[in-house]
Amino acid sequence: MYKGEEKNPVTLLIISLICFLFVIVWMFQTADELNKALNREEFNPMIVLISSLICFPALYFWGYKMTQVLPELQQSRGLPPSDNSMLIFILFIVYAPVGLFMYQQELNKVWQATPAY
Repeated sequence: MYKGEEKNPVTLLIISLICFLFVIVWMFQTADELNKALNREEFNPMIVLISSLICFPALYFWGYKMTQVLPELQQSRGLPPSDNSMLIFILFIVYAPVGLFMYQQELNKVWQATPAY
């Protein structure tokens, strides 16, 4: 099982408040981690990056797609599936840094539950 990098959500929040483009970089990195954790090509990180840079609303599309795989990832690690994926997505729409903060918190729980090999 792939164990992604645990990141400090507060640091991510502060950086994304200062530089909104960091949200796009974070999504690029997270798309790659999610693919490895799911053992399939759910997201193409380059398409996530380029589409988000060219067409800003694509950022919301990818945010939605990422929240949809979170319960599956949680279940695969023996965690109860999160029922707040829609809340995370709504917060991402309203103010992306806060949605990013909450998503990273949930993702860190998944990485903590993943055994290290």
